[in-house]
Amino acid sequence: MGTSSPFRRIALPFIAGILIGVLWVLVSGCSNHSEPSQAAAAPKAPDLRILAGSELKELEPDIKEAARKIGLDVEVSYSGTLDMVDRINAGESFDAILPPNGAYPVLALTRKPLAREKLFYSRVALGVKSSKARALGWDQRAPTWSDIVQAVKEHKLVYGMTNPTSSNTGMSALFAVASAIAKKTEDLSAEEVDRDKLTTFLSGQKLTAGSSGWLADAYIRDEARLDGLVNYEAVLLRLNEQSGLHEPLTLIYPRDGVISADYPLMLLSESKRPAYDHLVAALRSDAFQAGPIARMYLRPSNPNVTRAAKLSGDTDADARSQLDDQSSLLRDGAAGKTTIRLEIAGRDITGEIDLASDAAATTTTRGPAGKGFNRSLGISAADLERLCKDLVAEAVDASGVAR
Repeated sequence: MGTSSPFRRIALPFIAGILIGVLWVLVSGCSNHSEPSQAAAAPKAPDLRILAGSELKELEPDIKEAARKIGLDVEVSYSGTLDMVDRINAGESFDAILPPNGAYPVLALTRKPLAREKLFYSRVALGVKSSKARALGWDQRAPTWSDIVQAVKEHKLVYGMTNPTSSNTGMSALFAVASAIAKKTEDLSAEEVDRDKLTTFLSGQKLTAGSSGWLADAYIRDEARLDGLVNYEAVLLRLNEQSGLHEPLTLIYPRDGVISADYPLMLLSESKRPAYDHLVAALRSDAFQAGPIARMYLRPSNPNVTRAAKLSGDTDADARSQLDDQSSLLRDGAAGKTTIRLEIAGRDITGEIDLASDAAATTTTRGPAGKGFNRSLGISAADLERLCKDLVAEAVDASGVAR
């Protein structure tokens, strides 16, 4: 997941063990030619057979062309993420897989990947019709996942989403909702999942599909009865460019967290490692990342390449809102109005951190007890907060708009 953005990322280390079981409760969800007299020669097998997410189908010609330039023949098939794992575990023959997120395959594949390289990124977002976004005020201030659940509860929002039991986007959205409501970004247990709110959220789902690309196609057919859809930002931005869409979508990134797909190419066959390595190098090259990847609105993994201009680069208003939210939480914790639990790898370290009111601090920072962090910077947390707000305000004043 990217680290350059102020957006708080939601981790997916234990996604299989947490929500799959819950979802089963919540989601109901020949030829007539004569035989030739002599057998034809068998076609040459491709150098790499890849099973990928359906939302990448538009990228296939570019992948094949990049492979052809380095002397490789690549064959690409498509599936939802969870179905992808089922097909590999059932014995289907593929040399590599390209899922949106590698966390679930790593946990669930019986034959573990031999290598994995992240090729590009895309956030899971909520695409809402522009008129609906304005009516809900979400064009001015991004909602929380709880706000989205409340809009569904009040019958103000109906949407399309992939089947969470077969596709990463549906699963990611449910994990984001569950994590945000539980106020946890990792190590979420089944007991901490608010089933009532997840059920409410799912009640707004009026269109489904087995994979993200297929959902986008279905949305165009059923656009009139929907307010939007959950999908990757790359898919939503490309959807906005389609002539069949009647109303453009506003991309909503809930301010309490989004999940990013990291698209790892995962090697399954050791004999294909040379071809795999050559293809990874080609797909991560400056030319490919600045060309096809940017054109598809995917975020580059190559640090030399900048993202496409239409991709969100969190505005000053977003940053200010998140800073205010976190500052309020910390003040409530220091005042005893709310309980803050800090964890590292499941271990509660709250008692090891000095969470005393910042009013008692002068020019010191606080950190793990006894580590000498009070001598680290010479400024307090309040000083840092004021500095951040001043920088944001100056950026707005200088340009006249939030950049």
